Order: sequence, then structure tokens, then C-alpha cells
Amino acid sequence: MLIFQNGTALFGEPNSQSDIDESGKAVSAAEPTLSVPCFIEPTGEDRKGRNDDGAFPHGSYTILLDYDSIDEATFKPSMVWLQHERKGDLGKFTVQRYELYDITRTIKVWV
Repeated sequence: MLIFQNGTALFGEPNSQSDIDESGKAVSAAEPTLSVPCFIEPTGEDRKGRNDDGAFPHGSYTILLDYDSIDEATFKPSMVWLQHERKGDLGKFTVQRYELYDITRTIKVWV
């Protein structure tokens, strides 16, 4: 692994009807189907999120993944659940974009 791991990214497809995991079991479309060790870097955190209980932290992140942890041909993420090793569960995010870097053999994902 070429990255410094500080969390886990769990990728899923929220709009598909269902999926099959590695053991052949059906997985709900709202559940993650691919767990990948990653480096999570906050790009912006604020208290602009609002709900009935008041303000809550709202964040955006960049995630670095190792090429060897995914299948490049089928990797087309749309949702990601982030878990930081010290901060815990960061939440579920829509993937904004991603880029594959051949020279460093990493993938950068923006959420």
C-alpha cells in the first residue's frame, strides 16, 4: 500500500435496485458493497448544516486510495461512507468526481 491509511471508505450504488457481495449474498442498494482502506483529508468543515435540532458539522473531503485495493475497470463510485480511525463515522457522501493517477498508482476521490 502506497498511502498512509487513516480510515476506511465504503463504496456503494444508491440508485441500483440490488447488488451481490463477494459471498454471493444479495445486498441492499443503500448498503456499501466495497470496503477500501484510504487516506481521508478534510477540505472544508463548517457548521452550516441545518436541521430541526440546530446546526451540525458539514464537511467535504478528499480521499486517496491505492490502485491495488480496487478493480480499475469496474470502479465507478457514486456514494461513499467514510469512517475515520480517530473521528469515527464521518457520514455518507455523494462522490463529486474521481481521478486515477497512473504514476503514483493512486486514486483521488472528491466528496
